Amino acid sequence: MSRIHILSAILFTLVSVVLAQPHLLTPKRVAELARTQSVMVKSSRLDISVNEYSRKGAFARFLPSVSGNASYTRLDKEPAISMGEGSTIPDSLMNDPIVQTMMQLLGPLFSTEPVSLGPRNIVSLGFTIRQPLFLGGKLLNNYKSSKLNVASQVRKHERLLAEAENTGLKLFWSCVALQEVATIKKEERLWYEKLIATQEVMFETGMIIELALLNSKAELSKRKLEEKRAYNASKQMNEQLALFLNLPVEDGIILDTLVGYSDVTGLELPDEEEIARCVDKRDDVRALALEIDILNTVRKAQRSDYLPNIFGFYNHKFSNDDPQYDDDELISHWNVGVALDWKIFDWGATYRELQKTDDRLEQLKLAHKSLRDKIEVEIRDKYRNLVEKVESVEIAEKGIANARRALEIAELQYSEGLITDVELRNTHLLFSAARLQLVQAYTAREITLAEYTFARGD
Repeated sequence: MSRIHILSAILFTLVSVVLAQPHLLTPKRVAELARTQSVMVKSSRLDISVNEYSRKGAFARFLPSVSGNASYTRLDKEPAISMGEGSTIPDSLMNDPIVQTMMQLLGPLFSTEPVSLGPRNIVSLGFTIRQPLFLGGKLLNNYKSSKLNVASQVRKHERLLAEAENTGLKLFWSCVALQEVATIKKEERLWYEKLIATQEVMFETGMIIELALLNSKAELSKRKLEEKRAYNASKQMNEQLALFLNLPVEDGIILDTLVGYSDVTGLELPDEEEIARCVDKRDDVRALALEIDILNTVRKAQRSDYLPNIFGFYNHKFSNDDPQYDDDELISHWNVGVALDWKIFDWGATYRELQKTDDRLEQLKLAHKSLRDKIEVEIRDKYRNLVEKVESVEIAEKGIANARRALEIAELQYSEGLITDVELRNTHLLFSAARLQLVQAYTAREITLAEYTFARGD
């Protein structure tokens, strides 16, 4: 590799490092990215585009179609006819003026020489315009079905946007929880290092025995391992969030937790009317209702197979198959007309397709009712879970306050020699557990709030 290539590679690496800035994420920013950049959302947009093209194609079938055609035919021999030997007329009739006139016109037919009926090499070039006039309503129902397909896909897309936002927020708060756990584990390790430094001085002065110092060092090793595990788990979850939001993993992300947690107050169990409104506005319920309408229009289109199909057509061509003209001369021909196609007997194929559609309709109606019932139960269940998480936060807040006060008292007593290092460590362990419980309670409440909002369709 030349020096120029090496310098270019180094320069590119340095520029990439400088430009690659970590992405600052807040709950609001996560929701925006989930709705715009996640792969599942982009794929859903393509589904809408596919259905929109199908709708345009269904509309185009109302319009006349133009098709070109060309053909070349070579016969094994030149087409001709001959009356053959003995095809003569009696002399008594040859003097008749009428017979003489007919002989002038039809003389070649009574000749022993073959008469040409056209060229041996036949060429034809032309086009056909075909316009459907009546198809029993099939075109109209197919177009309505395609429009309903687009509307159904839009409803599914809206529900998918809400699902993407819900998933993004759950990943965000999971990242926050693991980040806080890693921070707590780091502070625990620093606290034990400070405790060991104090105990080493106390051991040198003979205030404590060596066993107490060794126990603290063993506990410090345990805290270092827990800190490493918490850091790796936090890093892995951050990468999962970056992948879901379709962000460069190598750039990294920074979680902005200064926005604080959501204010969840004034919770009330929704009544039956409110739950029914939530169910009605859910996009997945509306999409399923549209699918029922789609099958109804499909059924109408299938029933049109029993009716005749009428098409108008115009055909224009240039060919040399006319024996009146030279073989190499293409003559213009055209024809216009109406064609009727009526399927009279198909061994019950159309009827069986209708039966399949009817069964599918029953399935969708059952699925629609089941989905509504499931959503009603889900809303109540998510509400109860949210109330439980709110109460858990209140309990955890009281627990951390008590644990912090207990640690302050224990540290003061330990400095005065009133308690042992074991009692001090136990008090600190209780304080760390209370901190972890509070973080988990906060993040669990945020995750449950996102799930409750998602279940309501808000």
